[in-house]
Amino acid sequence: IISGYDLVNEEDTTPPIKAFRKIIKSAQASNIDLEVFLHAGESVSRKNDNLYDAFLMNTRRIGHGFQLIDHPYLIEKVKEKGICVEVCPVSNLILGY
Repeated sequence: IISGYDLVNEEDTTPPIKAFRKIIKSAQASNIDLEVFLHAGESVSRKNDNLYDAFLMNTRRIGHGFQLIDHPYLIEKVKEKGICVEVCPVSNLILGY
């Protein structure tokens, strides 16, 4: 049984979440109860859309997400949907954010 899908990566050096959209949506279509947990918003790039893509793919958790501070509307939507935001300041420090 597969109960969840977790995608973790170094956002500034790897493909964005949207590159995995078809795979994730296909898995969700096959298993309506499939939970999605996505690493998003640990980036200094203004071109990074991972937070919005994670939200649109119905993530239940956003790993790190420190870039949320730059998106007040998205903060409200994340709170409304009860999405967990996991933070790890030590990781951010080690990676230089």
